Amino acid sequence: MTRHAAAKTAAKRVVRALEAAGKLHHGDGQLRFRLWHRNWESGKKIDNLTPDEVFDPETLRELASNRCQLEYIVQLTKALGESASHLLDCYEGYLDPYYAKLSKGFASLPDELLGLIFKFAAFPEEEGPKYTIYLSQVSRRFRRIALADQSLWSHLFFRHDTNFRRVKRCIDRAGNHNGFHLILKDSVSVDIHHFEELMKICSPIASRLQTVSLFGNWESSWEDSTNDYTLSGTLNQLLPHRLSLPRLHELNLTQGRYYEPDYPDCPVWISSEVIEEKILWAAPNLRILRCSENIPSSSFPFKTIASFTLRLTLIVRNGIINQIEELCDFLSSMQRLEDIELDLINDDGADGYTGHELKMVLLPAVTSFAIHARKFSLPFSAIWVLDSFVKHLRMPKLERLSIHLEWHELETFFAPHALNRALPLFVYSMMPIPVLHRNLKHCSIELSHPPFNIEDDTSEPTELREKEDLIELKIPLDKIPYVTDLEVKTIGNVYFYLADKGIASTQPYQLRELRLVSCNNMVREDLEETIQSLEDIGARNTFERLVVRNCELLDESMVDVAMAQKG
Repeated sequence: MTRHAAAKTAAKRVVRALEAAGKLHHGDGQLRFRLWHRNWESGKKIDNLTPDEVFDPETLRELASNRCQLEYIVQLTKALGESASHLLDCYEGYLDPYYAKLSKGFASLPDELLGLIFKFAAFPEEEGPKYTIYLSQVSRRFRRIALADQSLWSHLFFRHDTNFRRVKRCIDRAGNHNGFHLILKDSVSVDIHHFEELMKICSPIASRLQTVSLFGNWESSWEDSTNDYTLSGTLNQLLPHRLSLPRLHELNLTQGRYYEPDYPDCPVWISSEVIEEKILWAAPNLRILRCSENIPSSSFPFKTIASFTLRLTLIVRNGIINQIEELCDFLSSMQRLEDIELDLINDDGADGYTGHELKMVLLPAVTSFAIHARKFSLPFSAIWVLDSFVKHLRMPKLERLSIHLEWHELETFFAPHALNRALPLFVYSMMPIPVLHRNLKHCSIELSHPPFNIEDDTSEPTELREKEDLIELKIPLDKIPYVTDLEVKTIGNVYFYLADKGIASTQPYQLRELRLVSCNNMVREDLEETIQSLEDIGARNTFERLVVRNCELLDESMVDVAMAQKG
């Protein structure tokens, strides 16, 4: 390599280093430091020289060399500066018109519309008023709009290092009539004195609190002590503080997952501790409980809860056993529940658990039950995880049932055949015992999966679609004989059958309406076969209406033809 080429290569490395340094700049793009002589290798010696000094030949030679080097560096940095300036001009040529339009666009928007935009931008679930504060610092106009809308300051955020003056400022800016939303989030154990200070601040506005959200992610800290490292532990620190909460209607409990300290890829389940008896929160209108990776204990004190939502990752080994048992215990303790929505996610291997006998769970007030089973694998050993749970639920007032199954990606051409053997078992398992659930009138079933793994598949796109055509959703109508309207969303075909023909012959069916939604692989022939399957099991006479919605290959004319046919 010539000296010229080597210098150019070195200069390119300088460019890369400058770009790396440029990524570390502060938000305003201003330098916050100076470079001194001592920062240069060639500058370290010169600071020690004096003007009257007589240089020896070696020193003189070194100084002359450094001078030539610095002259070249000045030329190099000048070239770099000119190149960077030209590149900056190019960027500005593209971006300035956009920024001008954006600025003019904001300028042209009325304050009322900007205020609505602020409402959508200001409240990330776990951040409280942080973005409201940011918006108020953009410009005088933004600040005026942000301060004018008192509801933007109604989210009070707390963690172990919270500035309480900021919390008090938000309370002042929220005015005297807006409701408040309290958000507590932390990843370390919070000193009890901080909770006491927070409760002292919240006490005067307790009557205006509408929601309370607790977020906890303590990572491996639980290995030292489990008492203060779950959300039940947080509640145990909050509930002894007397608060009257007549407007509180929703409680959110979102907990991070735990992992073995020595095996960071191995999740473990930490049970919620018992809620102590000293409960000084009065919340007569608390109706909604939303939980994520957290199952409250059966000692959960707020028995007025009517709506319960749970997102839970099922964990291998003893984790899933404890999870299912604790879920049953909690549900049994909540006798006023009317609406239950479960989002159950299979952790790798958890669906291999077949379960053991559980106690019966009576839910006398439940009218709506939804279960979303995600990331389950073939050949559906996971059915028995859910079956061991669902079959022990008794919901005599149940009116609405929603079943959504999302399995792992299908990797081979033969997977649909295995799936077709398992699907009827799954759907059957998720449906309650008919004689005990005579009020069930509305049902929805949805099947979905991630995209096919094309990387390991030699199939053409048309063959991939044929795979989905092969997937059959078979619905045992004798398991839902009292259902009057049924909604189905699937990627294959839909058929009805009888799981127990002996019992089914004594039970008339009440299905009146079938809605097919986003069934994008169904064609006219499939639609006719669906209706024919109703005919074959004796359910056609009471059937009145077929609706297709957002089905790519179906239209109303095909519906008319299918409904007109008689077996």
